[in-house]
Amino acid sequence: MRIDKIRRYGLLSTKSILDLWEVESSLGRRIATQIRPSPVELWLPGYGKATIRDQKPMKENKLRAALTDCTPEEWCQLLNGKVFFWPSEERLHTRLPSFCKS
Repeated sequence: MRIDKIRRYGLLSTKSILDLWEVESSLGRRIATQIRPSPVELWLPGYGKATIRDQKPMKENKLRAALTDCTPEEWCQLLNGKVFFWPSEERLHTRLPSFCKS
């Protein structure tokens, strides 16, 4: 169950998941620096499955036009070093089905 993984490892950023799951450097770099059009599933014995969500709402051309002090790749790295969660229970429940898959 997902809550057991959170209790055991805490809330993890994408970067932390990539480090913990020991994702090879070229794949990890791609996941961390490029906009993900679809979710990425990782599996590691002893840890189980981790799903890194897509970033479909981000559009590279709009991002590139909006950024002034960094590249889209740097922005993705910044985002992937953070943990995001929802401030209301209602918003949480809209995402719960996709988070609870083991």
